[in-house]
Amino acid sequence: MTRPQPGRVEPFGFDRVFHPGKAVPEPADAERSTQARALAEQLAQAEEAQASALAAAHAEGFRAGMDEGRREGAAALLSATDAIHAALDDLDARFVAVAAQQTRMAAEAALAAAEVLAGHAVAAAPLRAIEEALTRALAQVSRGTHLAVYVHPALYPELVIALEARQQLDRRQLHVTPLADPSVAEGDARIVWDEGGLMVDAAARRAIVIDELRPLLPDLAP
Repeated sequence: MTRPQPGRVEPFGFDRVFHPGKAVPEPADAERSTQARALAEQLAQAEEAQASALAAAHAEGFRAGMDEGRREGAAALLSATDAIHAALDDLDARFVAVAAQQTRMAAEAALAAAEVLAGHAVAAAPLRAIEEALTRALAQVSRGTHLAVYVHPALYPELVIALEARQQLDRRQLHVTPLADPSVAEGDARIVWDEGGLMVDAAARRAIVIDELRPLLPDLAP
């Protein structure tokens, strides 16, 4: 090699072309690069699989939650419906019981009132029912028909007076004979004539009232 002389400048050849050589990776570096790319691809695939699995898990969890919510809601609604029906049945039973009790009390009050009124009527006007029955009998029979009126001996004197007063108010001649009969209950009477008869029977009237009230008072004594 020629060494330049001191103090001498030689021109540089700018027209020279340099061709840089390609770096040839060592075998170990190439293998590591391939492994890195493979690992990156595996990591990307794993992340994608994880994201897909997470999305599927979220969707499945949402569906399961919705299904469980619907089941719990249906069960709660069924329980509430059963509770409402039970409450309504209990309310109906109570209403029926109260209505039956009120009806029974009303029937008992009606019977007691009827008996009290009947007792007061007999005490205040013992002949009233008998005179009303006699009026009906006279309206049924023809003029001149003889009637016999049987009453308890305790009412016989009052019946005689009542018949005399009736005769004074009636223009036609009454053929009514008062008779005392111990078998007739006080306040009752038996009116008879040839073609028929008529009874004044407080016990029979009470029996009629009891028969009417018996559906409401099944244990009522006859």
